[in-house]
Amino acid sequence: DIHTQDMVALVALAVVAGLAREGSGLSVAVVGASGRLGQRVVDRLVSDGHRVKRLRRPSAALAPKELAIAAVRQGVREGVEDVIGDVTDVESLKRLVAGCVAVIAVHGATRRTRLSDVLPWTRPELEPSHAKRVNYEGVANLLAAMEATGCDRIVRLTGRGEKPWSIFSVLINAAGSMAKAWNYEGETLLRNSSVAYSIIRPGVMTDDAPGRYVLGDDGVDLKVAPISYAAVADLCVDVLARDNCRRATLCAMTSSDDEQGGHGDSWGPLLDTVAPDRRAFPASLYKAHLTAVRVAVPAILALLLALPVALLRALLGT
Repeated sequence: DIHTQDMVALVALAVVAGLAREGSGLSVAVVGASGRLGQRVVDRLVSDGHRVKRLRRPSAALAPKELAIAAVRQGVREGVEDVIGDVTDVESLKRLVAGCVAVIAVHGATRRTRLSDVLPWTRPELEPSHAKRVNYEGVANLLAAMEATGCDRIVRLTGRGEKPWSIFSVLINAAGSMAKAWNYEGETLLRNSSVAYSIIRPGVMTDDAPGRYVLGDDGVDLKVAPISYAAVADLCVDVLARDNCRRATLCAMTSSDDEQGGHGDSWGPLLDTVAPDRRAFPASLYKAHLTAVRVAVPAILALLLALPVALLRALLGT
């Protein structure tokens, strides 16, 4: 019957998928694989012959059988295995990381700050999509899963977060549930762990950003510039093969300015110069980020409210 034919086809696809993934490359877990960057990371890994285990959040759009068939067919086509779970669920992360030699974590919180968050009886940080749960506790859960499964290599994408009072930090924290602050706290978890981490702080990611690649280690603060998703994806994969990139914090940009140097469209020569972190990074910056938001946001709002009044008075000549 039709049901039997479906099941036979599903089993056959699973066998083919297993054969296609067996015996070539490394096994790498990818978190955040559904985003623009994550998709490119998966594509690059597969094109290099690696096997990919991709974390996928439960979908209400597909029935269980349809989800299974879609996942297996995806594996046949791309050499990808889907693991259903979430960064807030340690057990699902253990299933994801099991058998993998490395994790590439490019996930990030998407929750926007709400006006109700300022009410004293609300607990927005308990929501699964909050930056604390995703950017901080999610990293802690990944570290726990890696320890349980014997994986000791992780590439984590974050952002420039050591300047709480910069306008970019203030605005992103204010609008994104303290996303930059919790990203930095997640970095500290990695530095305080025993795993071989590579933290990557990219510029403003876009679909296309011409210019020479610029890379700094030891968390150097480069001039902010656009950088393509493809370039960042390549960097995430390239650092895996570099022992000198273990326990290193990298800042990646592009530049058309001769003063910043750079090297064409290849990370290789730049990665040759990388060394592990040498300076003492701040142990925590959350309180500084929070203070900056609480002080700067009211000041910005007051300025915005005052401007129309000042303009009106100028027009009336008073």
